[in-house]
Amino acid sequence: MDSGLRIPHLSLTLLYFYVAEGTVCLLNYWWFIKYESNIFGTMLVNAHVGFNVLGTLVFLFVSSPFLFWPYRYANQMPPQSRKSSIYFCLYTIYFLHDFPLWAIEFWVVWKYGWLSVIQGVSLLLLTFAAAYGTFAVWLSYAWKCSRTLQYYYGMTPSMNAISLSEGALRATRLDGVQRI
Repeated sequence: MDSGLRIPHLSLTLLYFYVAEGTVCLLNYWWFIKYESNIFGTMLVNAHVGFNVLGTLVFLFVSSPFLFWPYRYANQMPPQSRKSSIYFCLYTIYFLHDFPLWAIEFWVVWKYGWLSVIQGVSLLLLTFAAAYGTFAVWLSYAWKCSRTLQYYYGMTPSMNAISLSEGALRATRLDGVQRI
């Protein structure tokens, strides 16, 4: 029985989330961070705007097409390609936007406390994105490493296979005594 409820596609959900998160981070800079350079210092404010701009540009021109692609062409793509596309998007956003901005904003809250509501909302969204990104990046890294380890050091069928004559010879021996 169909209840009519559908779970949204992961890539579309991530696309909407990252648009909202990026917008809140830019508003946090625009409404709060840039006016507090006397408290935080010019270097921190410049780093914040730099990662905001870099993350926004990378999201708009690199990551969002890789998120929209598996959503739009899900029926034509193999599952591995869809997964790789989403992981690539998560890698780029995580390393060029989410984690650096989370570290900056967490340090600001740790050192100076809560100073603005938009700062709290931005930190909350960045914390969720950085936690999800950390888990996804770690999981994909561990998956690739386990595949590489299995390929180079695991048991393969050719290593377990024995020749027919060796199998026949083993079948006739018992404790080193040959039986005929």
